[in-house]
Amino acid sequence: MPSISVKVILSNRKEVLKWQIHPIIGNPSLSEFFHSLAIGQISPEVFINKDYQSFLLKAKIGNSLKDEFVDVNVQCELNEISQNFGNFVLFELQIPEDYQPVLQKEKDAFKVLISNSTQLSLPSFNYPKKPNKKDLLRQNIVAWIKNNNGGWKGKIAAESMGKSFVNDLLNAIWYVDTCGVEKMKGRAIHPPKEFEEFFYRSDPSSYKNARPNFDYDCLNRYANLLFGYLNAPWMENSQFTWLYPIVEKFTKCLNEYSTYLNVQRIEISENHQLEIPIRSIDDSISVKVYEGVRFFSNFQTKNIYDNLNNKLSTLPYWEVLDIEPFVPSEPRKKYTFIHNLPENIYLKFGIFRYSSGNSTFHACFLWRVDESLGNEEITNKSYIICEDLKSKMPTYHTRFMRKQFKYKADLILGIPTKNHQARALYQELTGDSSSATNMTEKQVMLRVKQLLANGDDKIIVDLRSFNKGRPEQYAEFWKYVKQFLEEHAAVDDRRHGTVAHLSHAISVRDLINQVTKICPSGTLIPSKQWLRMQFSPNNETVKVSEYYTGKLDIKYMVQARQLRIDHPDLHYASALFRYEKEMSIKYKEYSNLVFLDDKHRCKVGEPNYPVAAVDRGKSVIVANGMTFAVADHDFTKCGLIPSVIMQAEIPNTINESFYRGNVFVGLKDPIFEPSSAMRHATELYDIIVKTNKPYLFLYTDGGPDHQVKFVKTQITLISLFLALDLDYLVAVRTPPGHSWKNPVERIMSILNLGLQCVGLMRQEMDKELEEIMSKCNSMNDIRNVAEKTPRLKNELKESLNPTITLLNDLFKRLQLKDKNFETFEAASEFDMNVLWDSILRIDSTLTKEDKSWANIKNKPISEFFDHCCQSRSYFFSIKKCGKDNCDICLPIRSPQHVFDTLYHLPDPSPANDEHYKNFNDVYGTDTNESYCPSIQLRKAKLNKNKKEKKRDKQMPWTGNAQKAKNVGMTVTCADCNKLRCLYASKKITDDEKKILVAYLDTICYTCGATFALSNKLELEDEPVKESSRKRNIEASENDNILSDVESEEEIEVSDEEFISTEDNVNIGTKRDDIDRELKNVLSKVFVNAALECYDEMEKAYYSANFLPICFNCGSPEYVTPVPEKQYPYCETCTTDPNVLIKTGRGLNFSSNSIQSGERKEKRSKRK
Repeated sequence: MPSISVKVILSNRKEVLKWQIHPIIGNPSLSEFFHSLAIGQISPEVFINKDYQSFLLKAKIGNSLKDEFVDVNVQCELNEISQNFGNFVLFELQIPEDYQPVLQKEKDAFKVLISNSTQLSLPSFNYPKKPNKKDLLRQNIVAWIKNNNGGWKGKIAAESMGKSFVNDLLNAIWYVDTCGVEKMKGRAIHPPKEFEEFFYRSDPSSYKNARPNFDYDCLNRYANLLFGYLNAPWMENSQFTWLYPIVEKFTKCLNEYSTYLNVQRIEISENHQLEIPIRSIDDSISVKVYEGVRFFSNFQTKNIYDNLNNKLSTLPYWEVLDIEPFVPSEPRKKYTFIHNLPENIYLKFGIFRYSSGNSTFHACFLWRVDESLGNEEITNKSYIICEDLKSKMPTYHTRFMRKQFKYKADLILGIPTKNHQARALYQELTGDSSSATNMTEKQVMLRVKQLLANGDDKIIVDLRSFNKGRPEQYAEFWKYVKQFLEEHAAVDDRRHGTVAHLSHAISVRDLINQVTKICPSGTLIPSKQWLRMQFSPNNETVKVSEYYTGKLDIKYMVQARQLRIDHPDLHYASALFRYEKEMSIKYKEYSNLVFLDDKHRCKVGEPNYPVAAVDRGKSVIVANGMTFAVADHDFTKCGLIPSVIMQAEIPNTINESFYRGNVFVGLKDPIFEPSSAMRHATELYDIIVKTNKPYLFLYTDGGPDHQVKFVKTQITLISLFLALDLDYLVAVRTPPGHSWKNPVERIMSILNLGLQCVGLMRQEMDKELEEIMSKCNSMNDIRNVAEKTPRLKNELKESLNPTITLLNDLFKRLQLKDKNFETFEAASEFDMNVLWDSILRIDSTLTKEDKSWANIKNKPISEFFDHCCQSRSYFFSIKKCGKDNCDICLPIRSPQHVFDTLYHLPDPSPANDEHYKNFNDVYGTDTNESYCPSIQLRKAKLNKNKKEKKRDKQMPWTGNAQKAKNVGMTVTCADCNKLRCLYASKKITDDEKKILVAYLDTICYTCGATFALSNKLELEDEPVKESSRKRNIEASENDNILSDVESEEEIEVSDEEFISTEDNVNIGTKRDDIDRELKNVLSKVFVNAALECYDEMEKAYYSANFLPICFNCGSPEYVTPVPEKQYPYCETCTTDPNVLIKTGRGLNFSSNSIQSGERKEKRSKRK
């Protein structure tokens, strides 16, 4: 029953009634409530004046005494008003000046005393301003007595006997409700129906407690208290005749349940002292043989048993079958299924049933019976099966039996055994399945099971070693494990967690061996099993996961979503990255080592529609501090891209961690501030210029804005080189699809932690601009409109500023190795122009449109390329010549003796042991990239026999332009970055396209993969991996070793430790349940599985009117104009003598459409 706090005053502020809490009976208006209060109907102890009800001037309501009260119409419903505006109501009266109160006749004092002693009263209680659930229950009990015309004669009796009775009844009801009235009803003990409204109010889970068990002593005490009131003289008064049977029934319920608990307690105590198990296994089993059913009376139920009948028919005679997988999980249906087995099994069968009692363990087994045998032989064989199954059934021994064993063990061994040791031995020897008696014993048993499961006594440690002041035994080893993982742990490609995935050590033993090599001598080394227990579990839902501590944030598994490790250049590029790190160590005093990358786009919702930055569908906090329900939008018009720059602390040796240093994060608007090589270089300039060091080493992911093969990227790096007046600059990129090798990728996980539960939305612009934005469906639309409405660009930037400020404040709170992140602003057009001016000093004819070698080969900048630059597939370096009289480059800044030892970054060269040579062996020598596996593959492809057997496309038809247009989308290979067409026989709908986009976001596609399997389209990540494993690239067969630090020894892997790729390839990503709509879409959409990364683009790509790209490598930077009847090619492929330029009939790339001559003729005829 709800309640409010009420105060009544006169218009001259004189108090008539001070603040008091009163219940709300029914759903009255404010006027009706005041009328009932004035005449004493609500609270008998409060009587204002029945005449005052007509003097009510106004009412006010507030949420607290400190808040400002709001005027409210007295005809409003009180319940609704109090819920919305507060529980404090102030009534103001205005008494007319001519009002004369009715004079009452003087009463005889003796008659007044007699009257008061016979008037019924109720106990009063002092309630807090905000009563809790128990206070409200007390109010309801008092109101319940009043509504039934109950009460005590005289105020004194009410305040003594009445208050005592109400409190004791309240405590009894509250105790039953806290422990759970359903438990009592489960024993067929039902409290009075009149008390139903008083239950289901106490919820211990609301304050993070479990419901306690009923206690015999507590129940017995409450029953005795209520029995005492039943014997009280006032209970026999007429006003309590209705109450007596109700309280009597409730008291008997308490007494009956307490008696039951006492009987159970005595019985359990006696059972604990028994010298034999309480239940004999022979009394818990039943064995029968049934004839098979020839005719089924109910074909509907027959279908339920079809799977079991089919399975049983395939088994040999007398082979036991556990029917648990065929039985429904619901207890009632499970009972019905087993009970009706004889009527629904058509084979002659035997059945073994076991029940341990108390629903602890149930088992049911079937076996086929050979009908050709006689009854005696059938009985003998069934008896053998029964005895075998009986030995496997759990037994439950008593405490006395376990104590006797411990006593005898101590006596025989001559030393006292510990409880957990004796209990474990007893369970192993006798098969005792008794559960732990308390939580402490349960935890100890869990650790003992862990010891037995792993077969390693070092798993169990003395927990006292973790007490404050005692050093951890393996602290030094854990330190070096983390250091090792920082160098070799791959970040999950989805970037949504803090757990890395170990992709270097192939076994626990190998991990121990490698970490031991970097540990100082004398470091304590844990056992294999104890190290394994420090990992994060592969599957947190299985029981074995409870043994893992999670101290080391890695998983011991093969990740299916992890990008493929079979790229031919992976080993080559890894060696190149190692060379760069060793070179930065060699010139540490004069060098900056910087890792760069962009995080995935953070969606920004429209005004009043915040979108979760990481996860969708949550309630999040946005910039203005209010909580909104996050909009579940798949598409947003605006976004922010965090660019991360990590200025690494260069260690002293290659074996130390590079994952330290200063982290800088900048937010860009992808619409008007898209990521580009020039923007990255400008932002980097502001950070590096402060260090004043002449050597700069860069490592990037090789995306379009960092692709060192692009001329525009090389020109940008030269601009940075000149602006900083560097002596040496080298930019190295990761191999395709392996951006995880960039250490800055691990920063993304930290950013994700900061973005959890954060919603993003932009501020609202004026109505005219918002109307313009509502008509834009893409970033290109917004850019095009901004050209016509210039102020849109500035206003949109201003609307995003609060969101950028929010994220910047959040990022500044993040840390790497106790160093807070720093933020920077995205480079403006003016800043980028300043950096561009630095390259104009050596070539004033250069323009920003010069993006290919054809544009610059006849310009002065080409001399700088020939003189100072070295370009490779995976790096681009710039170095001054060091001559004082050079007309091309400036004088050096580093000491001459140091610069004399400086050379360009060497290319990896193979050693004799299938690894690449050490850095010191190749540094300063003349090298080239002829050993790059992808280049070797390209050459091998040219020498292939063109009549080789065609590969299976795994499509029901041949893909063409129209089928590609039916989908209108492409998928990008994670290895070669080429766009591959998606085909469908019929045009897919917009909803199907959204489902397809969402699915492509969750997979890592590589050339040769397919979406559909032949076995009823079971959609898993396995097709992607299988297609990767089937590829046989001979030239790169020995280059698929993932290693930054090349091992000098062969890694030894035992059979028991090796993790099978086939068994674990889908761990963590294999879907248990796939949506039917996704199945439907992927049954329509196909990709050509016959394609390999070294294959050219599909001709259907151009015929389907997709944007032109290089026909050979897929680069968007192709040479223009494209000759007629020729496919587009980039500058690199055009100048490569190994690339054959291909032509086609009717090709015309003068515009962004591809039309054949035949189509033009047909369209002209139609016109």
